[in-house]
Amino acid sequence: MNLRKNLWNAVFLALCAVASAQQGTYRLQPEDVIRIQVYNQQDIVAVVPVGPDGNIAAPFIGTIRAEGKTTGELEQELAEAYRTKLGIKDPIVSVSIDQYRRIRSTITGQVTLPGVYEMRPGDSVITLYTRGGGQMQDNSSDLRRARLRRTGSPELVPIDLYAMLVEGDMSQNYEVRDGDELIVP
Repeated sequence: MNLRKNLWNAVFLALCAVASAQQGTYRLQPEDVIRIQVYNQQDIVAVVPVGPDGNIAAPFIGTIRAEGKTTGELEQELAEAYRTKLGIKDPIVSVSIDQYRRIRSTITGQVTLPGVYEMRPGDSVITLYTRGGGQMQDNSSDLRRARLRRTGSPELVPIDLYAMLVEGDMSQNYEVRDGDELIVP
C-alpha cells in the first residue's frame, strides 16, 4: 500500500510539473478558468473562473487575487493559505488552466474572410492571417504592406506577410493580443 501511495505521489508531482512547464510564464487574467487540486485532499478540488475583478474563490479559503500571477505563484500562495488556515501539513497544490480567456483579434482589408476571430494565447500574425482565409483569389492583396494595430495604440506596425509566407522570414510573426487588428491592403 505504501508503494502505491509513493507511486501516486510521484505521478501527481510529475503531472504538476508538466502542467506548469506547459503554461510557462503565462499570467492569469480575468475570464481564465483554472483547476485547483490538493494532493491527498479529496474535498479540495475545484474548477473556478478568474473573475472580472481578478480574484478567484478558492475552496475553503475564500477570495484570493489571481490576476497577474503564474500558476506556480498561485500554487505557492494557495499552499501557504491551506497550511495556515486549514492546518494542512505541507500541502501539494496544483493549479492548471482549464480554459484560457477569449482573445479576439481582427483582420481587415484584402483577405478572403475579414472579421473578428477568437485566438489562443501564443497565436501569431500568421495564425490570424490564415483564419482570415489568406489572400483574395484575384491576388489584389499587397502582402508586403500589411500593418498591425496594437490595442490602445494609434501606431501601425509594418508587417511583410510576403516575407513570412514566401521567404520563410518569421521575424515579424508577432504574437497577437486581445483587440489587435491586422490590416492587409
